[in-house]
Amino acid sequence: MTLEIEFNDIILGHYGFTAAGQYPNWQNQKLHLTEYQEITLDWELDNKSMVGNCDINGRIFSVSLNPFMGVIGMPPGSGRIHSTWPPRYCGGNIDCRELVKGSKLYLPISVDGGYLAMGDGHALQGDGEVSCQAIECPMELVDITINLIENISLSNPRANTPAGWITFGFHEDLNEATVQALD
Repeated sequence: MTLEIEFNDIILGHYGFTAAGQYPNWQNQKLHLTEYQEITLDWELDNKSMVGNCDINGRIFSVSLNPFMGVIGMPPGSGRIHSTWPPRYCGGNIDCRELVKGSKLYLPISVDGGYLAMGDGHALQGDGEVSCQAIECPMELVDITINLIENISLSNPRANTPAGWITFGFHEDLNEATVQALD
C-alpha cells in the first residue's frame, strides 16, 4: 500500500538559523571546514510577507521564504532502530524544497501501522542541503491530510508538487540513485 501525504498549509515560526563549518559531517571533513569555528546566522522570519531578514555585520540581507518539512517518512521494515538522517525508499530526511503547501507526497508503506514521522522545518533551502545549509526553523502549523491508497504499490517515493511531478532515488551511489528515480 501507499501513504499519500497532502500538505494543506505550512506556517513557519518567527525565527530561524543557518550554521556552517566546524560540525564533523563528511562534507565539512572533506572540505576541511571542521578546522574553522562554526558560523551561525540568525534569521527573523515573517510568515505574513514570507521574507526572512538576517543582520551580518550591520548589513541586512533579505530572502523570500518557501517553507517545507525536511524529514517525512516511515521506518523501514527491519524492526531495528533507524536514524532519520538518511533518506530511504519509505521517506526520511528527503529535504526536497518542492514539498511545499499544495504538494502530495506518496510513500511506500513498509511496516504495519505506517508510523509516519515528520520534522526538520525549513524556511528556505537550495537544491539539496549540502553540508547542512538551509534556514532551519520551527513551524507554527503543518496541516496535512493522510490517505491510504491500497491499489498502488511503489518501490520509491514520488510527489506531485506545484512545480510538477518528482520521482526520487536514494542510494549512497549517485548512479544507483539516478536509476531508482528513473525507474
